[in-house]
Amino acid sequence: MKKEFANFKEFYPFYIDEHKNKYTKLGWAWFGLFFIEKNKPATFKYPFYSAIGDWVMFSEILRGKHKIF
Repeated sequence: MKKEFANFKEFYPFYIDEHKNKYTKLGWAWFGLFFIEKNKPATFKYPFYSAIGDWVMFSEILRGKHKIF
Protein backbone atom coordinates (compact mmCIF):
# COMPACT_ATOMS: atom_id res chain seq x y z
CA MET A 1 0.00 0.00 0.00
CA LYS A 2 1.34 3.41 -0.91
CA LYS A 3 2.15 5.38 2.23
CA GLU A 4 0.85 8.83 1.32
CA PHE A 5 -1.42 10.37 -1.29
CA ALA A 6 -1.19 14.09 -1.97
CA ASN A 7 -4.84 14.32 -3.02
CA PHE A 8 -7.93 12.33 -3.96
CA LYS A 9 -6.90 12.25 -7.63
CA GLU A 10 -3.82 10.22 -6.64
CA PHE A 11 -5.80 8.04 -4.23
CA TYR A 12 -8.70 7.06 -6.52
CA PRO A 13 -6.76 4.75 -8.91
CA PHE A 14 -5.47 2.89 -5.84
CA TYR A 15 -9.04 2.69 -4.47
CA ILE A 16 -10.42 1.30 -7.74
CA ASP A 17 -7.57 -1.20 -7.93
CA GLU A 18 -8.59 -2.46 -4.48
CA HIS A 19 -12.11 -3.14 -5.87
CA LYS A 20 -11.25 -5.22 -8.96
CA ASN A 21 -13.88 -7.85 -8.29
CA LYS A 22 -17.42 -6.75 -9.15
CA TYR A 23 -18.71 -8.21 -5.88
CA THR A 24 -16.59 -5.81 -3.82
CA LYS A 25 -18.01 -2.75 -5.56
CA LEU A 26 -21.43 -2.89 -3.86
CA GLY A 27 -23.04 -4.37 -0.80
CA TRP A 28 -20.79 -6.06 1.76
CA ALA A 29 -17.64 -4.37 0.48
CA TRP A 30 -15.54 -4.94 3.61
CA PHE A 31 -16.45 -8.63 3.65
CA GLY A 32 -15.56 -8.85 -0.03
CA LEU A 33 -12.29 -7.01 0.43
CA PHE A 34 -11.17 -9.35 3.21
CA PHE A 35 -12.37 -12.65 1.73
CA ILE A 36 -12.54 -12.11 -2.05
CA GLU A 37 -9.87 -9.50 -2.80
CA LYS A 38 -7.76 -10.55 0.21
CA ASN A 39 -6.75 -7.01 1.16
CA LYS A 40 -7.40 -4.53 3.96
CA PRO A 41 -10.07 -1.85 3.33
CA ALA A 42 -8.60 1.58 2.57
CA THR A 43 -11.08 2.99 5.08
CA PHE A 44 -8.78 2.01 7.92
CA LYS A 45 -5.87 4.10 6.64
CA TYR A 46 -7.60 6.73 4.46
CA PRO A 47 -11.13 7.22 5.86
CA PHE A 48 -11.86 10.57 4.19
CA TYR A 49 -10.59 9.60 0.73
CA SER A 50 -12.26 6.21 1.05
CA ALA A 51 -15.66 7.78 1.80
CA ILE A 52 -15.31 10.03 -1.24
CA GLY A 53 -14.16 7.01 -3.28
CA ASP A 54 -17.33 5.10 -2.33
CA TRP A 55 -19.52 7.87 -3.72
CA VAL A 56 -17.43 8.44 -6.85
CA MET A 57 -17.36 4.71 -7.61
CA PHE A 58 -21.12 4.46 -6.97
CA SER A 59 -21.80 7.32 -9.39
CA GLU A 60 -19.54 5.66 -11.97
CA ILE A 61 -21.46 2.39 -11.53
CA LEU A 62 -24.73 4.24 -12.17
CA ARG A 63 -23.23 5.75 -15.32
CA GLY A 64 -22.07 2.34 -16.55
CA LYS A 65 -18.32 2.81 -16.15
CA HIS A 66 -18.00 -0.24 -13.85
CA LYS A 67 -19.89 -3.46 -14.60
CA ILE A 68 -21.38 -5.15 -11.56
CA PHE A 69 -23.85 -7.55 -13.23
